[in-house]
Amino acid sequence: MAEVIRYTRAEISKQDGKDNRKLWIIVKDIVYDVTTYLHEHPDGEASILEVGGKDATKDFADHSSDAKKILAKYKIGEIVEEEKYYDANGKKKKGVVSTDAEQGGRGCMSIITCGLLG
Repeated sequence: MAEVIRYTRAEISKQDGKDNRKLWIIVKDIVYDVTTYLHEHPDGEASILEVGGKDATKDFADHSSDAKKILAKYKIGEIVEEEKYYDANGKKKKGVVSTDAEQGGRGCMSIITCGLLG
């Protein structure tokens, strides 16, 4: 069995599908390279590009079992242990809250850092 490749959220954020970069997404701490699927996405490219390089768990929650089977083909790794939001059963870990950064906004650390630097 091959060893699982682990990625940080920062590494994944660089693969947002823009400027000829790969298109990676995270769903429940699993990393998927959906670059080749982009043109096949039934809802169009824009909807999947919105979550490129981000955690798409919330966006993917209402997808069909067929969509989940398709997604499984694109798995390339997992999030590093210290950055995981979910346990081994796919349940959100206690104390983990969604961040603005997860949704493409500025997380509290960014705001604090900007305030200190600004």
